[in-house]
Amino acid sequence: MEDGSCNYCRTNVADDNNEIASFDENFEEIIGNIKNKQSYDCLLCYSGGKDSTYTLYLLKEKYKLNVLTYTFDNGFLSDYAKKNIQKVTSNLNVDNIIFQPRFDVMKNVFRACILPNDFFSHAAVKRASAICNSCINFVKYNSLKLALEKKIPMIVFGWDPGQISKKSAIVKLPPDFLLASQKTFTDKLVGAVGDDIYNYFITKDEMQHHISDIPYYINPLYFNDYNMDNINKVLSELGWEKPSDTDANSTNCLLNSLANYFHEKQYGYNPYIQDASQLIRKGMISREAALNKMKNGYCLEMVSANAEKLGVNELL
Repeated sequence: MEDGSCNYCRTNVADDNNEIASFDENFEEIIGNIKNKQSYDCLLCYSGGKDSTYTLYLLKEKYKLNVLTYTFDNGFLSDYAKKNIQKVTSNLNVDNIIFQPRFDVMKNVFRACILPNDFFSHAAVKRASAICNSCINFVKYNSLKLALEKKIPMIVFGWDPGQISKKSAIVKLPPDFLLASQKTFTDKLVGAVGDDIYNYFITKDEMQHHISDIPYYINPLYFNDYNMDNINKVLSELGWEKPSDTDANSTNCLLNSLANYFHEKQYGYNPYIQDASQLIRKGMISREAALNKMKNGYCLEMVSANAEKLGVNELL
């Protein structure tokens, strides 16, 4: 640490531009094989935030895909995000499905995530809070259920380059792995939520029925330019507006402050720190900008309001 650099930075290997380009070529090849063969070319998990909005722009304008956007409303979707979803999908002429599970189910899920638990691996909670991980799992498997029903050949996510590794940029996962991974999550939560949890996930019979329709998982921001000045310019042209009702680390979710608060309380650090650190190493954000986001990891007013909504005030 003599020069102020940690072991991660000292051992960091710069991105290979040729390797990055090869991912784009691979994606273009997949597009050539699947385009216009189903009602939609891909299903985008669309939160209305800046990264998924920019991803939607790339899918529509760069790759010329027919996109179905899927929005998971966990009961805490920002009103600004809802307006952005409506404006952007309208301006880009794409369809949108908003799925909102029963609030009593999600409330029990979030309450269980706040309490000490072993729902997620150490690696998972290093990158995201337990609350965020729970929503990620709902989105991942509920979108798979929808993609299989509609025979959509690709599911796309808007993770930024600091949130994913190259092995996740383009992947098609085996059905048995998907079912086992899903079961790990649902079996741990069933005690807190009850059997209602299974309504939102794919069954083994459904998976077997669609065994030939398993989609690719694509994360285009890994192999596309991630320059915030360019991204903000595109977002502005699409009519997207930065929300004023979320914290510094989210542009779509009102619950993020509470999730960050309890994560920091339990682990002692902001769950976005690994993402921010990787973006710094890639030269995509400045250290100062990242530190500012970490210092403003949650809004106490939002923490209090959402703790009351979930009935967990006594845990603050």
